Amino acid sequence: MRCLILILCAVSLKVEASDWLNRTVRVDLIVDQSTINVRTFDPKFDSLVQSENILNAVNATNGQYPWVIRTTAWSDQGGGFRFGTPCAGTIINSNFVLSDFHCIGQTLNPPANSIEALIGFAQWNSSSTATHFVRSYWYIEPSPENRPNIVLFRMNSTITFNPNVHPIRLPFYQDFDYEGWSSLMLGFRSPDGPSTPHLQSMEASIFNNNQCDFDSDFADHDICAIDSGELYQGPIRRFNSFTGGAWIVYEYADAGLVFVPILVGIHQFQYANQTASFGRATRVSHFVEWIETLSAEN
Repeated sequence: MRCLILILCAVSLKVEASDWLNRTVRVDLIVDQSTINVRTFDPKFDSLVQSENILNAVNATNGQYPWVIRTTAWSDQGGGFRFGTPCAGTIINSNFVLSDFHCIGQTLNPPANSIEALIGFAQWNSSSTATHFVRSYWYIEPSPENRPNIVLFRMNSTITFNPNVHPIRLPFYQDFDYEGWSSLMLGFRSPDGPSTPHLQSMEASIFNNNQCDFDSDFADHDICAIDSGELYQGPIRRFNSFTGGAWIVYEYADAGLVFVPILVGIHQFQYANQTASFGRATRVSHFVEWIETLSAEN
């Protein structure tokens, strides 16, 4: 009987993973640097998506959150002009990064044909150039029943680790909700303009999804949290701030001997009203098997 139960469980997991892979969309991007106009940000020819920016917390130092990177998805407009979507991403191993669907630039017109990644510092200035490019990305195709925004990037070259560049661990338990846990939301704020972002961290308390009744579209694979960010003085409003950033908690690992950061969510967007600011993220634990399958086989 035990053997039969184990077989049924294994079949169930295999079917679920197969369903994820069947709905996974892969897009290959331009990664040959000789064919990409690699240059510093130039306001004469380049513009970035102007987004609300409510992340206002503690500035990070180099190496404090070594798994966070900055990405920009660029759309060539012709005549030397580019339009870009700036975001954050999270290193999970030497070749792969997790981010949000908004960050791949498919909503740009035309869609983005390259994604630059800047790795290794907490702040980037206008003279910064890409350290890496995204080779390809995968995401789970949205559907009415399941519309996750999580995206897996494959880098065009292996990421070299050092004290300022290092991966973060994925959740230990699938579908664990972390309700009631304290967490940190990581993202970039641009006080001096879109070309000079600085990595920041903000404390956030993870709620039960039912408590975030400002959005009836919450699903099991979403995380709801309340944070201490700037409050919008008006009716409930959605902010499309720098998305793709990591939501992390700290757990004991390695037989309880080490207190380590764990990636529990990928930031989507925030809502704010006169009394609170709510964050929404894609729950990483819901997709650990999908992530590990793709990153191991590709």
